[in-house]
Amino acid sequence: MKITAADLRRLAPQASAMIVNGIIEHQHLLPQYGIDTGRRLQHFMAQCAQETSGLRQLEENLNYSAGRLREVWPSRFKSIDVAREYAGNPEKLANNVYSSRMGNGPPATGDGWRFRGSGMKMTTGRSNYRQVEAETGLPVVSNPDMLRRFPEALLSACIYWQKNRLSRFADIDDAEGLTRAVNGGLTGFPDRQTYLRRAKGIWADSFRFKVSGAQAPAVTPDLPILRQGSTGQPVRDWQAILRANGLPVTVDGDFGAKTATATRTLQTRLGLVADGIVGPATRAAASKGA
Repeated sequence: MKITAADLRRLAPQASAMIVNGIIEHQHLLPQYGIDTGRRLQHFMAQCAQETSGLRQLEENLNYSAGRLREVWPSRFKSIDVAREYAGNPEKLANNVYSSRMGNGPPATGDGWRFRGSGMKMTTGRSNYRQVEAETGLPVVSNPDMLRRFPEALLSACIYWQKNRLSRFADIDDAEGLTRAVNGGLTGFPDRQTYLRRAKGIWADSFRFKVSGAQAPAVTPDLPILRQGSTGQPVRDWQAILRANGLPVTVDGDFGAKTATATRTLQTRLGLVADGIVGPATRAAASKGA
């Protein structure tokens, strides 16, 4: 079984086509991170739908009015005059409310804005971006915009789910416990419940992913997704596979323009989407062809 565009439109009727397509194309990531039963999928998608405002955006909306700022952060904005300084200025707001926590530096560093909530889970803060980088090998700390596109937007949410053992809440259908683990409170809980009810009507508890052999290799610290900008031993290993497939690249551990071009060439040769991104399907097909 697999997730379809119709499924996602039923869950979130106003969903962005880009997000729908991204989830469909990269849904093989879910079972690799333990989102492998109907109930786990229901809860995962319900949480993601709420975090992304109905599968419509991959970065948090920080464009608040002064009044709303006082409601959301009453301890930081004790007067309407202070709130007005940040109203309608997302970058200034992020650098204030996210400064000096979650691994971020003080406001002047710009870390709050750079590492604002992004991806399907709204990964926030330098320390959480660093966790994604450690897991995948992708340079998301130096290039945080990566989390605002696919596959990284979905991958970061999967990593968070696995690292925080969130399946334990889904398995017992504990939506409140899961929301507290994800959010730290119950922000948006009514919406999360609405999405969960819809998800239960779309994916039965008996749902199981049908994973093809080309998708089977798991994304682990040893098999990260690679793209231009990636570095290290995983890149060297991939470059060696490219050379074994007759493509003249230097095995130097730097996924630069030449490695990206060679990757797209090999993907075209193998009948894959030539996106220059090395994921499970590309690795599996390339290994068979070598």
